[in-house]
Amino acid sequence: MRNNIGLVLAAAGLALFGFTPAARAQANLCAMLPGADVSSVVGSPVKLDGGSKPETNKSGTGTLTSQSCTYDPPGGIGSGPATVRVNITQASSVPLGAQMFKAQMQFNPVGKGDPVSGVGDEAQSFRAAGSIYMRKKNILADIHVGLRDLNTDRELAMGKALAVKIAARVQ
Repeated sequence: MRNNIGLVLAAAGLALFGFTPAARAQANLCAMLPGADVSSVVGSPVKLDGGSKPETNKSGTGTLTSQSCTYDPPGGIGSGPATVRVNITQASSVPLGAQMFKAQMQFNPVGKGDPVSGVGDEAQSFRAAGSIYMRKKNILADIHVGLRDLNTDRELAMGKALAVKIAARVQ
């Protein structure tokens, strides 16, 4: 259920701004968070499943390209202590990215987030969903770390560490 929150937020944001599906993008947004970075943060091996194909949505106000990235233990889901799900969105401009972040925070189905400092231009944590949502310039990321021991504090701390890694790659 937690993994669907990013999709709900993205759909709500796209509907809010009148975006319609367009041709698929060629960019690989998952490259912003290599599997080695995820493994180092969660403390166990994970591999990127290749990610979904990037999707581009256009309207009169700009373009959003989004990709879902799934990092699982080498043996598959449930075979290791952690899985990571990341939805990365690249807006065609910084103002559009800021607009999307604001809309998604305002219409979040799990309630109000808590501000997170030291991550990009703005970030929020959602304890109920166990996720971190961040924006740096025109890049937005919804990060969820799922631990088998269900330690939400550790999940959020790892999510923040991953958000910092993504933010560091944004030029």
